[in-house]
Amino acid sequence: MGIRKSLFHSALGRYGDIALSFLGVIVTTRLLTPREIGIFTISFSVVMIAETLRNFGIGNYLVQENELTTTRVRTAGGVALLFGCGVAVCLVAASGLIADFYNEPAMQHVIWILALNFILVPIGSPSMALLRREMRFDLLAIVQIAASSSRLIVSVALVLLGASFFSMAWAAVAASFVSILALVLMRAPHVTTTPSLQEWRRVFKVGSAYTITSILNQVGALLPDLILGRTLSLDAVAYYSRANRVIAIFTNGVVGAVDGVLQPSFASVNRTSPASLKPSLLGATTILTGVSWPFLTFTAIFAAPTVRFLFGPQWGQSGPVLTIICLAMALYFFMFNSRSLIIGLGLVKQMFQIELVVQTIWLGLLLFGAQHGLQTVAWCYVGAQAVFVLAHILMLRTQLQLTLRELFRSVRESLLVTLACGMVALMCNHIFAFDGLSLFWQLPLAGLIFSAAWLCSVFLFRHKLAAELLHLTAVAKKKLFAGRSA
Repeated sequence: MGIRKSLFHSALGRYGDIALSFLGVIVTTRLLTPREIGIFTISFSVVMIAETLRNFGIGNYLVQENELTTTRVRTAGGVALLFGCGVAVCLVAASGLIADFYNEPAMQHVIWILALNFILVPIGSPSMALLRREMRFDLLAIVQIAASSSRLIVSVALVLLGASFFSMAWAAVAASFVSILALVLMRAPHVTTTPSLQEWRRVFKVGSAYTITSILNQVGALLPDLILGRTLSLDAVAYYSRANRVIAIFTNGVVGAVDGVLQPSFASVNRTSPASLKPSLLGATTILTGVSWPFLTFTAIFAAPTVRFLFGPQWGQSGPVLTIICLAMALYFFMFNSRSLIIGLGLVKQMFQIELVVQTIWLGLLLFGAQHGLQTVAWCYVGAQAVFVLAHILMLRTQLQLTLRELFRSVRESLLVTLACGMVALMCNHIFAFDGLSLFWQLPLAGLIFSAAWLCSVFLFRHKLAAELLHLTAVAKKKLFAGRSA
C-alpha cells in the first residue's frame, strides 16, 4: 500500500476513533462531576504507566525487525501475554495502596476493572503490529472504529444507568474485547497463533530497551494527573485533563495516524535508500506543521469558548490552561517527525537519552509549577517542550547532518500560513461575542472562516500542502468520473 493510501486509511481509523471517543467524553463530562472525572483520570493514569510495561515494546520490535520469522512472532506474542498477566497481578495487588495514597477507596475497584485489559490486549497486539508492518491501515481502521464504537455505547449506557466513573473503565474492557473479535473475523495475521517463548532472549533485548524509553515518555505525559491529584485537588486534575482532551482531538489523531505510517516508512527507507531520509523528514515536517500550527493557533485564540462549547460553563478554568498548552504542542509538533525517525530506525539508545533528559527536567518544572497553580504548570510544560526541541535538533545534526538552516527553511511556509490564519482568527474573536446561545453558531462559523483562510493561505504561500490537496482532488475526480461511467 502506498504512503498516501496508508496515511488516508490511518487517518480515517484514527479520526474515526477520536470522533467517537470524544463524543463519549462530551457526554460523560456533562453527566459526571469534576470529582468523578478526576477519580477515573488518576486511576487511568496509573494504569497507563503499567500499560507501557505490559506492551514491552513488542509493537515496535515487530515493525522494525529485519529478519522476522514465525517463531519470533509467536515469541513476541508469548512475551506480551506473560508481561500482561504479570502486570495485571501487580496492579491488583497494589491497587489498595494506590487508593490509600490518594485517599479515594473507589480507585481500587476502577484499577481492578482496567487490569482486565492487560490480559485481553496481548492476544491481539502482535497481529496489530504486523498489520502496521505490512502497511494494512485499511484493516486497522476497521478494528479501531469497531472498538471505539463499542467504547462509546458501553460508556454512555452505563453512565445513564448510574455506573458513574466505573462506566468508562468497563467501556475500555469492552473495546479491547471487540478489537480481538474484529481481528479474528478478518483473519488478521497470527491472531490465532499459539504463543511461544522460544526466542525470548532476542525479543527481550530489543523490547526492554523500547520499554524503558516508553515508560519515561508515558510517565512524562501522566505526571500532571499524578502530581496535581496529590498537591492540588481532584478538581484541578479534571480541569487540566479537559484542557488536554481538547488538544487530543488533533494530537492523538496525528500521533496515531502519521506516526503509525512514518515509523514503518522510515524503517523501509533506511533499508532501501538511506540517502532519502533527510528529504523525507523535512518534507514530512513541512506538511505536519502546515496543519498542526494553524489548528493550535485557532484553539489557543478560541480556548475559552471552545471549552464552554464542548463541556459546559462549569469547566471555564480549563480555558486559560488550554491556551498555554497549545504553545507547548506547537513546539512538540516541530520535532514530532524526528521522534518517529528515531523509533523507525531503531535508535533506541538515542531515544532513551533524550527522554531521560526531557522528563527529568519536566518533573522538576512540574513540582515547581504545582505550587503556583494550573497556569504555571502549563507554562512549565512549554519549557519542557522547548528542551525536547533542542535535544532533537542536536540529535538530527549528529545522525543526518541536518543544519538549522535546512530545518527552519522546511517550516517557513508553515509559519506564514499560521500568521495569516492567526490574524483572521483574532478578527473573528473581536467580532463575535460567544455569549449564551450565540456560542453554538458563532464558534462553528469562526471555524469555517478560519478553515477558508487556511486553504487560501496554503495556495497563496505555495505550501507543500497545496500540491497534496491538488493530488487528492485529482484522485477524487478520477474516481467520481470512473464511477459515473461504470
